[in-house]
Amino acid sequence: MVTDMEHRDQKQSNHRLLQRAEEFVRRENMLPPGGGLVLCTVSGGLDSVTLLHFLHRLAEEENFRLTAAHFNHRLRGEASEEDARFVEQLCAQWSIPCVAGDGDVAAYAEEHGMGIEEAARHCRYAFLEEAAAALGAERIATAHQAEDNAETVLLQLIRGSGSEGLGGIAPVRDKLIRPFLTVSREEIEAYAAVHDIPHREDASNRDLHFARNRVRHQIMPLLQEINPAVVQAIGRAAAVRRQESDLLQQIAQAEMGEVVVDNEGAFAIREYFQRTDPALVPRMLGILLDAAGLGRKDITAQHYEAMTELVLYGADGAELHLPGGRFWCAGNTAILHREDKTPQQMQPLMPGDSLCWGDYFIHLAKNEENFAEKWDTIRLKYDMIHLPLLVGPWERDQGMTLPPSRGQRSLKRLFADKGLSAHERDHAPVFYTDGQVCAAAEIGADEAFLAEEGEAALCLMIKKIERD
Repeated sequence: MVTDMEHRDQKQSNHRLLQRAEEFVRRENMLPPGGGLVLCTVSGGLDSVTLLHFLHRLAEEENFRLTAAHFNHRLRGEASEEDARFVEQLCAQWSIPCVAGDGDVAAYAEEHGMGIEEAARHCRYAFLEEAAAALGAERIATAHQAEDNAETVLLQLIRGSGSEGLGGIAPVRDKLIRPFLTVSREEIEAYAAVHDIPHREDASNRDLHFARNRVRHQIMPLLQEINPAVVQAIGRAAAVRRQESDLLQQIAQAEMGEVVVDNEGAFAIREYFQRTDPALVPRMLGILLDAAGLGRKDITAQHYEAMTELVLYGADGAELHLPGGRFWCAGNTAILHREDKTPQQMQPLMPGDSLCWGDYFIHLAKNEENFAEKWDTIRLKYDMIHLPLLVGPWERDQGMTLPPSRGQRSLKRLFADKGLSAHERDHAPVFYTDGQVCAAAEIGADEAFLAEEGEAALCLMIKKIERD
């Protein structure tokens, strides 16, 4: 039974939450213009349901419309289905419109060579962007709070992130808003208790297989023994770092001068990189990456280090292969060009034919032939290949099953298992028959197409081109 004093304390906690969150929302200019739509992500957990309740109350005062959005990751079987039903029923009870989506996150992770957490984030945000576009939503609200922000900073620090990563979660980024970013989990719990807000617990939040959960349940408690206010301290440090990072980005933009964009990529004056402070060079290179259309998703700290070394000290003509592109210096020009994933279009291959595709020589024979040099041989079932065999690039939606069978795996994952870089993967030929992958260089044959000893076979003879 709640005493009068406890009830008064809860009301005070409720007031502090409302006041801090409302002030934060207004200070960061999070809300859309009058009558605009906010799409609130709702997993069914305490934080997101509380955010929905908070925004529902605020919508009347601030004159904006609110819709909930739930994405079913299909990772927890019936529990995931129950989460979806819970959110739908709660929104109906509160008279809030709700849109829902789902996706096979585990399959997406396998196909794209990602961890489950990263794949879930990709799928979820893709759904949110699509839903926002369809509904005309001007803002997408997520329930990240102060502890989430502190955990993110620690994870970035552990991974060796630069200053941008150590800025933590941004309060506003494009359409995304985080109204609870300065609010503690304890305050959210107090607000939910006052308003009798129901929610569902996700058992995976305690699964120590995930790095974030290990930080949350093992590392943070130790840090709180040193400083009970460590969450707030990390949040303040991250906010300062974001401000500094924004300023450095503006300086880097001014230092590098004009970036010229053409059909193949972008280029800038090399001298500008060499005359500025070295600390700004990685940021300038990031601007060049964005201008060239490569983006930064697959660019690691090692790539930035190599690019910095090349642009500052590299010989004229020296070049560096990057995921999806090529960086080199010609005279006083730093050039970054995209490389098409496909070095060539699909090419037909008949028995007796030879061709060069990507980084490989290829010969197709009715029987295994002896070559003067060592070639890799892949024996395919003769009666399962509809000629001509097609040679082309790997495709994201294609996979193979290798013996002994572990089930089908994506080509990207199989190439990664062989240690191939992005450039090597994009220049390795894949062999198709009737639209199916039957074999791939560096990987071998799909189990269904692999010829056994004594069986009539077509022999793929493959040799990698040695480049200087």
